[in-house]
Order: sequence, then structure tokens, then C-alpha cells
Amino acid sequence: MSSPPLQAIDPACDVLVATDTGLDTGTVNQALDLGQLAWCRAHRTALLRIHSSKPSAWLGAHEQEHYALRGAYCRAHNIPILFRLTGGEACYRDARQWNLTLTAALRGNLAHPHFTFWPERLGGALQSALRRLGIAACFVPPCYLEI
Repeated sequence: MSSPPLQAIDPACDVLVATDTGLDTGTVNQALDLGQLAWCRAHRTALLRIHSSKPSAWLGAHEQEHYALRGAYCRAHNIPILFRLTGGEACYRDARQWNLTLTAALRGNLAHPHFTFWPERLGGALQSALRRLGIAACFVPPCYLEI
């Protein structure tokens, strides 16, 4: 499968900065997601944040708890239920998982043709790097890297 050549998403946004914020609670990671969005807009820079979370259940922005996860179980086990800023499906996060949050400053539409390839390219690059290190990794579009 071929994709168009890499181009800046926004002429003023052709830099990708990466950071590792380590392990924290889901609530702190949710706040960092919001801060990351504001930072990218202010600096016109894309940011890849690597992080992990203490046990937490995450819903996509448009999901309803009673359809997407076992809310009573989460509450009984003190697992916070949080919403991501974006769509996607419900997931469980804990300290054994690495999470990657990619945010880019966009002037227009999130369906910009050059932006839609980033998650796949990032996932494929991570899969290749891990395999070169001898780790059996498999990228599953649109955004899951399974090890």
C-alpha cells in the first residue's frame, strides 16, 4: 500500500517533539492530554507523548458507558472511568502498557489527507523498531500496537 509523500500538516507545523511523562493516574493523563492540545496550538508543533497510566477505563469521546464497558465493575474496583478527547473505542489502561498520544496543530479539518496517514506511519515505524530489537510486535490499524 502506498501513501502520499510526507508533507507538513500546516506550513508552521513541520516539527515533531517527543516527550515521556512516565506513569501517573488516569486523571492526570487526561489533564495532560488537554494541556498537550493547548501546547501544540500555541507552539504550532506536533507532540508525541509517551506515558503509562495507573488502572483506568477510557471511553471514546462519543461513547456511552453502559454500552462500552462494565461501569459497575470499574466502580467496585475503584477504577476511574474517563473520556478521551477523541473518538475511538473503550479501553483499559494500566502500568504495564505504554500509551502514545500524538497531537498536531491543525488550522482546518482533522480529515486533512496528510494527517490521516500519521497514525498508520507511526504504528508501522514502532512495529519495525521493536521487531529489530527482537520484540514480536504487530501494529493493528488504526491505532493499536500489540506485543
